[in-house]
Amino acid sequence: MLTNEQIVLYNKYFDKNTRAEKYQPVIIPAVYWEGAKIANTVVSGLENADSIKIIIPRTILNYVDKEYIGPIKFKRLSDDLRKNCFTIAPGDRVIKGNKIYDIKELDKEVEAFTLTKVDEKLFGSYHMQHYEVGAS
Repeated sequence: MLTNEQIVLYNKYFDKNTRAEKYQPVIIPAVYWEGAKIANTVVSGLENADSIKIIIPRTILNYVDKEYIGPIKFKRLSDDLRKNCFTIAPGDRVIKGNKIYDIKELDKEVEAFTLTKVDEKLFGSYHMQHYEVGAS
């Protein structure tokens, strides 16, 4: 499967101690990133409608320094166990590259996107299985 970029995925989770939403970063070393710059004209003016398509090969998940688990299981993890895991779910944030930013500075430093859809394409041979992610 072709890849052309590295990404940092910021998993969104609810911190039970501080009762706040937080993000946990993980670097995914090889994905296929396809972006489109679009501007929509609406009654109130110009609106940004950039869209991103990211293909994450399942084989690449073996090279991430954390264990992949499903979104429902990720939400149920304790803080100690969550540090060693990651997931791919709508609401997570993503950026190109491999530099990790503090979530508060993310939009000031780089172009960041929010995941809007995640489709598991886990059929066919293992080397063709992948996650198809949409973001805007």
